[in-house]
Amino acid sequence: MFSDFLLSVVLLDVVASYHMAFIKQVESAFEFARICRKLDFHNFVFSMKASNPVVMVQAYRLLVAEMYVQGWDYPLHLGVTEAGEGEDGRMKSAIGIGTLLQVTLEHKLEALKKWRIL
Repeated sequence: MFSDFLLSVVLLDVVASYHMAFIKQVESAFEFARICRKLDFHNFVFSMKASNPVVMVQAYRLLVAEMYVQGWDYPLHLGVTEAGEGEDGRMKSAIGIGTLLQVTLEHKLEALKKWRIL
């Protein structure tokens, strides 16, 4: 019984660390972006790479949401850091980048339908 409880606590800690990882990543990116903008430097790209595709997708989603709130429009560099070689690496990259591209295309199609372009 105690071991089940301990395992649950460990799993919650792991989930919490992933949750905090992408939030901290976006906070850090915005901190540096604000410094650049304050110095009137706007020629930069956001890159929210992570070795875990789930964390990467969450980071980009939060980043884009925050950019929208701020009225910012900066390019994104998509990638899964240390995805690895071979089949595992291709799978990680495909999952991470594919998910982000799917969401992007869905939003574009919604906008085109709204404006009756499609």
